[in-house]
Amino acid sequence: MNKEKKQEFTARVVNANRSELIVIMYDLIFTYMEDARADYAKDDWEATKVDFAHMEMVIRRLVRDLNHTYKVADELYALYQFCLRQLALCKVRKNLEGMEHAKVVLDNLYVGMKGMAKEDASSPMMRNSQQVVAGLTYGKSSISEVQLGDTNRGFYA
Repeated sequence: MNKEKKQEFTARVVNANRSELIVIMYDLIFTYMEDARADYAKDDWEATKVDFAHMEMVIRRLVRDLNHTYKVADELYALYQFCLRQLALCKVRKNLEGMEHAKVVLDNLYVGMKGMAKEDASSPMMRNSQQVVAGLTYGKSSISEVQLGDTNRGFYA
């Protein structure tokens, strides 16, 4: 993942509520999938394995965050486990076939999570953070960020 993508995800996380954080995690997985495809096309298997490790880390985080008091959590757990098994098969077989199977499942879940996030009007999770506004100014590849609000967010002694 390049520096600009990291900055983009960071800015989104700062301003996100609970539902939007889940959508961001799905976007992270899809970004790592794109990276894996690019690294695999370059015949760089070591970098591809790192991309798989990042995907697995995000999916495992989604699994840890499931609230099992709701029945849907058990169904999501099974789907996430399927995705993790497919990624493991990719590493064993040294191809991307399993990743594509996992992407189909995650794409369907992503649509539902994105719809849920649109209906969630809760406040951002990070309360004591600066609002970050990012945009393209003088070039297509350069992102400039402006921080608004109070710059002193620490404790007073």
